[in-house]
Amino acid sequence: MMVCPQCKNNKTVVFDSRRLSTYTRRRRHCLLCNYRFTTRESLASKPLSRSEQLAIKFHQLYEELAPSFGYKTREASAKPWSEVPENNKQLMISVCSRILKELDYRNKHTIRVGTRV
Repeated sequence: MMVCPQCKNNKTVVFDSRRLSTYTRRRRHCLLCNYRFTTRESLASKPLSRSEQLAIKFHQLYEELAPSFGYKTREASAKPWSEVPENNKQLMISVCSRILKELDYRNKHTIRVGTRV
């Protein structure tokens, strides 16, 4: 049951529903105050892997920092992660996955030299 944002009543009806690329848009009508509002509904996505989280964070930080390092063209062409082409996303995720594997391997196979005092 959807609650009206205007009067907080839970008696609302859907009068228009459209399936868009990543979500469903529904136009709703409150039966008490006649307020009309829109909701966007999407399925919950699976949790992101460490590689995906790292790739997204890298992309966001790169887009944020590039202009301060003199990359003036990046500011105009900067894209949020959701608009990055899928093949570019997969490449960045693969690179991050390899980096994480190498770091994990090094951490597991590092020998401490010396003694504790």
